[in-house]
Amino acid sequence: MANQSIFIANDDQTYLDLVKEVLNDAGYTNVTMHIGTSVFHKIRDIQPDLILLDIHIANPARGWTNLDMLTLHPKTRHIPIIICSTDMRLINEKADLLHHLECQTLEKPFDLEMLIEKVASAIGPPSTM
Repeated sequence: MANQSIFIANDDQTYLDLVKEVLNDAGYTNVTMHIGTSVFHKIRDIQPDLILLDIHIANPARGWTNLDMLTLHPKTRHIPIIICSTDMRLINEKADLLHHLECQTLEKPFDLEMLIEKVASAIGPPSTM
């Protein structure tokens, strides 16, 4: 089995570095990080096995727009998505939609073991080479 690839979209470099380190330590070594715009296009081109998508409290529309594009496009709609956010009120309001889209959610700040559990649930344990 090939090494699973994970794409993390977030606006905070420190967060990206921390999550990448945690995933690497858990055995998920093929991790791509992205800050800013063009998230959809990068994901469409890279075709990761999993997406960790931030819904930022200061600009939630960008995250929801990315989610819409990812779940509607034929080249990306098959990729599992874990939504990460501090705004659980909004996430809870959209719970039915997220359930329909088969998205998992992870409230920030989160327990690092919970992150690994969610990732493993979405794409399986890290592959060994």
